Amino acid sequence: MGDPPRDHFLFAYGSLRVGEIDHHHLAEAELLGPIRTPPAYHLVELRQYPALVPGGRLEVVGELYRVPRAVLLRIDVVKEVPRLFNRVSILLAGGTTAEAYTMRLDQVPGMRRLRHGDWRERFVSPWSRASVHHRGRSLR
Repeated sequence: MGDPPRDHFLFAYGSLRVGEIDHHHLAEAELLGPIRTPPAYHLVELRQYPALVPGGRLEVVGELYRVPRAVLLRIDVVKEVPRLFNRVSILLAGGTTAEAYTMRLDQVPGMRRLRHGDWRERFVSPWSRASVHHRGRSLR
């Protein structure tokens, strides 16, 4: 007999996150909580979804999931691995490792790089983000 199928840890940073267009693919997965990457990535906008690209300086915000192997293989088809995305192991904040769907920098020439690491804030202007950041502070 073979080994039982094992679960994988997946870092979801864009369309797979709660409330996003592809989250339904994680219906059989267990959400473990919010997590970030170290400041080592670009987050690139590809219209409806982002790409995590190694080699930048952003901490990317996401969610950590425990995912059954069969679910991960179905997501591989959706993400067109290895033609479009690659599923690779990455280091997350605190030393945790997980798999993530990434692209190479040469795959995204001319695409908009977000200036922050949260896909959900892609439509928030830098000015409104700054005003939220300063809310509640005394401006003497």
